Amino acid sequence: MKKRIKIVMLAVTTVVSICGCQKKEPENNTIDFNTAIKNTQEADSIESGDSVKESEALEKETQSSEESIPFEETKNSNETEEQSAEFSLADLRQYKFWFLSGAGGWATVLHINPDGSFSGEFHDSDMGSAGEAYPNGTIYQSKFSGQFTQPKQVNEYTYAMQIAELNYAKELDTEEIKDGVKYCYTDVYGLENAEDILIYLPGAPLDELPEGFRSWVGYYDLSMTTDTVLPFYALNNETQQEGFSGHDVVKEFKESMTYTEEWAAELEASIANDALTTPEYNEKTGELFKLWDNALNELWEVLQYTKDAEEMAALTTEEREWIAYKEQEVQKAGAEYEGGSIQAMIVNQKAAELTKERVYELMKQIS
Repeated sequence: MKKRIKIVMLAVTTVVSICGCQKKEPENNTIDFNTAIKNTQEADSIESGDSVKESEALEKETQSSEESIPFEETKNSNETEEQSAEFSLADLRQYKFWFLSGAGGWATVLHINPDGSFSGEFHDSDMGSAGEAYPNGTIYQSKFSGQFTQPKQVNEYTYAMQIAELNYAKELDTEEIKDGVKYCYTDVYGLENAEDILIYLPGAPLDELPEGFRSWVGYYDLSMTTDTVLPFYALNNETQQEGFSGHDVVKEFKESMTYTEEWAAELEASIANDALTTPEYNEKTGELFKLWDNALNELWEVLQYTKDAEEMAALTTEEREWIAYKEQEVQKAGAEYEGGSIQAMIVNQKAAELTKERVYELMKQIS
């Protein structure tokens, strides 16, 4: 049967959490979400490839799900409250929803498309849980996709929706060992036993929101904050009182670009002005290229959130052409110094130059 999930949109960050071990508990009122999210990303031992490969991998995983869990049929839209013209799921397009406690490396992250389809991933790790066949520890993981119904307005700051379909990329309760790590495939932590998923809009009065929900998004004790309203979109699994905070991926990328530009300027100044040894030149130019390459990969993820399938297909074709061009130009630049001590420096500088140009070109897509 299909379970009904009201989504009250109170500045909710749509987070689908998948957890395979014990149920995690929220920490306290002082969660620093940026730090917590960074920690969960650093704790993830799976490194991503280049931006185009990441895009293709995500498509395959979400499209070829092996297990589909149906939910109870929901009422026809004519039988429910009329949807507000002021809010739609399209408003959440550039938001990533996180469900996490701020302690440990576990998290569930979810993205919702304008048509109500969604995808996400849960991960947790236990490096102490190791064996002869998996000396590098254990990772609990769940990659999922599904479909929400269209949200219905509950009150000025709250909307409700149901889960119509939930699919898993891997069969539940199975495991495998790869590269010395045991992967345990679990269900979604944060959507379990869901009947009503509430979506809270920014501006929702904090004192009117459930305490259980608030404990997950940093507002357990209202006496410890000067905030009176929710400053972001959020989701609440009402049955479990599990809250997800929404993060604007465009805004966060632009903020991270400030750091990228500052650090790139320092590296460029050092390369141009400091008396460096050849190994130091090679190291710093390599770091400069890596800095811009990381920015490009981050930007590509943002584009996946903000563009529809047709737009991303066109951008992916364009990106493949650019990668081929970049590799050709880098090889050409290095060929002149083949076998020389500065070849690595020349190659790194050319790669950094072209990648930086590409970042600023693609940034026009999110301006």
